[in-house]
Amino acid sequence: MFHGFVAPFQLLFLLNHSTNYLKRKQVKTDFLKEIAKKSVRDFTLYSSHLCSYHKS
Repeated sequence: MFHGFVAPFQLLFLLNHSTNYLKRKQVKTDFLKEIAKKSVRDFTLYSSHLCSYHKS
């Protein structure tokens, strides 16, 4: 029962830590935008592939 509570807090801690790290590094927003664009493109390609697979 106790372990169920630990995992979310660890995730929150990791998320918080990584965002603080990124802020310290002052990562350029352009770089993050490129990553976002790429992941969106990959996702659309993947989903369209799945759709065409299900149609056949």
